[in-house]
Amino acid sequence: MKRVRQLLKQADKRAMQSELTKSSPKSKSKTARVAALVASETAEEVLIKATGKAIDKALNLALFFQGQQDCKVRINTGTVDAIDDLVQKFALEEAVQDARDIETVKGQSVKPVIAVHDLDMPDARIRHASVIQVFVSLRA
Repeated sequence: MKRVRQLLKQADKRAMQSELTKSSPKSKSKTARVAALVASETAEEVLIKATGKAIDKALNLALFFQGQQDCKVRINTGTVDAIDDLVQKFALEEAVQDARDIETVKGQSVKPVIAVHDLDMPDARIRHASVIQVFVSLRA
């Protein structure tokens, strides 16, 4: 909550500074320029993105900021593709190589029971994970 508040405060400062320097000082008064900034819908948003077990925490943050008078909350849901590298194949290759090294030291030849190349294991696996995006911005 503290981090989101800090980011919103920084975004508000940037927006105010941008609006104050955008137009010439003679064309509008300072209060008119600030009022124009508040009326504009170009406010920056802080994005909280979560997957898996963190979805619960992100939703709790969304509920907290939704209860605040000065914050506006928007929520999007979806899925993302995650690529998992499988390490089992490499561990098996190392185990077979270790067995060969041990057996050649003893002077015997070894024939592994499982050939590594006979395994039909992919190097990577794609899985789908749920994701939630919480956009928090200051109300206009």
